[in-house]
Amino acid sequence: MMSNEKTNLHKRIESGGSIVMAEVIPPQSFGVEQIRALAKRFAGRVHALGVSDNHDQIHMSVLAMSSLILAEGVEPVMHMVTRDRNRVALTSDGLGARALGVRNILCTSGTHQSLLPFEDAKSVFDID
Repeated sequence: MMSNEKTNLHKRIESGGSIVMAEVIPPQSFGVEQIRALAKRFAGRVHALGVSDNHDQIHMSVLAMSSLILAEGVEPVMHMVTRDRNRVALTSDGLGARALGVRNILCTSGTHQSLLPFEDAKSVFDID
């Protein structure tokens, strides 16, 4: 059974104290070592690290990167865009995140794909 204990970020928000976060973009490759090195640079310097979801190109899965960041002791905030996922995929990714220990998720609509290099991709927006 998974713990329902609040995340450090949740506790920090409730305390009303200042919060330091940074946002990172996953690589366009599967390079694990560069992610580990990145996470180590932020460890102890931020309360959480936001992981952008296919912001401007196609990148590594935010779920994979969030899990790698968490393994280095940095609390991730996994961004998921509804542009690319229906409610089934959002739920599936959310369950997977929880199973891997990723507990902070931010869902947004995302940049419209017509403004991106993959402009012919079909948007989902099942939930917006």
